[in-house]
Amino acid sequence: DGRHVLTPDLLEPVSGVIGEYDGSVHLTQVRRDVDVRREGRARHLGLEVVTMTARDIREPGDFIRRLHDAYAAADRPRAFSWTIEPPEHWVATRSVSQRRALDDSQRRRLLRYRSG
Repeated sequence: DGRHVLTPDLLEPVSGVIGEYDGSVHLTQVRRDVDVRREGRARHLGLEVVTMTARDIREPGDFIRRLHDAYAAADRPRAFSWTIEPPEHWVATRSVSQRRALDDSQRRRLLRYRSG
């Protein structure tokens, strides 16, 4: 219905596997609560979530197993209820030039996550 649901760190759209990286900022209770709700929205849409932590960078074995598990779980017939195609009313903010073209109201609304 044209609503933005989430923007994962990585998305493999053919299988519906998304990758998230949880750095130290994700250790706070508030951030963890946000992460859990976000993961629930992803699963509700039929996406499989795999999360990497700092330890996984040094010792990737557990992450690789979780990644294989996510792909195995995603390997089943299902209809996706999501798309990567933005609706017509979508205001893109991917590039610097797109962000510079925003008016003040759009900038406050669309780029508020960048503050701080």
